[in-house]
Amino acid sequence: MPTISEIANAFGYSLSTVHEYLKKLTQKGYLIKKNYGWYEIAQEYLSWQVPFHGEISAGLPVSIWEEPIDFINVPLYTDCENCIALQVRGNSMIEDLIADGDFIIIEPKEDFINGETVVAIVDNDTATIKKIYRHKDLIELRPANSDMESQYYKPEMVRVVGKLKYLIRNY
Repeated sequence: MPTISEIANAFGYSLSTVHEYLKKLTQKGYLIKKNYGWYEIAQEYLSWQVPFHGEISAGLPVSIWEEPIDFINVPLYTDCENCIALQVRGNSMIEDLIADGDFIIIEPKEDFINGETVVAIVDNDTATIKKIYRHKDLIELRPANSDMESQYYKPEMVRVVGKLKYLIRNY
């Protein structure tokens, strides 16, 4: 946390103005005053909840839940309207540093640019995370794993439901 002097200098406020703002933020519960005049952001304002829709395959497509089955807390900086969270299973995206067990935050979008990482529903039934490419008469779902091969589908068999927005990894 910056000092009161650093905050005052950064925003061009007086020390008393900064002190008054910190006092009000503490009274409203956004900040917690610690020892020696330090402040800490209240825990509930460090994260927000995203609907968790189950696992997503980084390999062969698998079924996913249409409705959320739970909620997960994600860091505050991961703001994304209507985003959903999925947990990755498999290693087809490992060369893009998306590993088995990671959580991905998906922004709902149906359009895409070649090479983007998307969650796609295949054959109205199963979902996968892959890089997507539109070819003349086929959609390519390409893994980021040189040991695996792309999957090709007719355009009507693939529906993009979202683009990768954030990756969350627990160690």
